[in-house]
Amino acid sequence: MNPQDFQSLLEQLRARLPDFDLFEATYFLGFTQRELAERLGISERMVRRRLKRVRERIARMLPEDFSA
Repeated sequence: MNPQDFQSLLEQLRARLPDFDLFEATYFLGFTQRELAERLGISERMVRRRLKRVRERIARMLPEDFSA
């Protein structure tokens, strides 16, 4: 996947997934689940649930030939 395609994919994920910001904060920016919970005023358990859901949705949306 070239950089332009990857950028396009990120934009689509941001537009379609309301919790994609949690995914980005965790995996791209390095925030812990505890830090996110404190910032959002929710429990760590809720952060884990939201991250699980967004990871599952991302997996369904990725092209079959996508490899990290």
